[in-house]
Amino acid sequence: MEANIANLNLDDEKEAPIPYEGDLHKEDEDHQFCLVGKALTGIKRVLDGMPWSFSRHLLVFHQLMIGEDPKQVLLNRTYFWIQVYNLSYGAILEGLARKLGDFIGQFIQCDAALISIGERRYLRFRIKVDV
Repeated sequence: MEANIANLNLDDEKEAPIPYEGDLHKEDEDHQFCLVGKALTGIKRVLDGMPWSFSRHLLVFHQLMIGEDPKQVLLNRTYFWIQVYNLSYGAILEGLARKLGDFIGQFIQCDAALISIGERRYLRFRIKVDV
């Protein structure tokens, strides 16, 4: 399997398209097989869910803006969620998350909604780090 993955190449010959057996001009079509729509609506979920890995290797993504040159984009930073456990109730503050985040990398945001689940108290925050 790893050999097949290593041989993946965007410059390979084009493959024959898979024919769609539905009516393309039907008004009430749900477009469930529309790859472009799936990719565009799923981009936020993918970027918010980072980091991603494949075969134990980190995958780094960047959403290109209009006019941005892909060759100029540096893929040397990625996002991680950090969780710090066993804190007292008074220590679970966004200020502490900001200081810890800036110490590790660059603080991005604090998730205040998931601060306490039962007896498990923790601080969860997102950072950007060099890779």
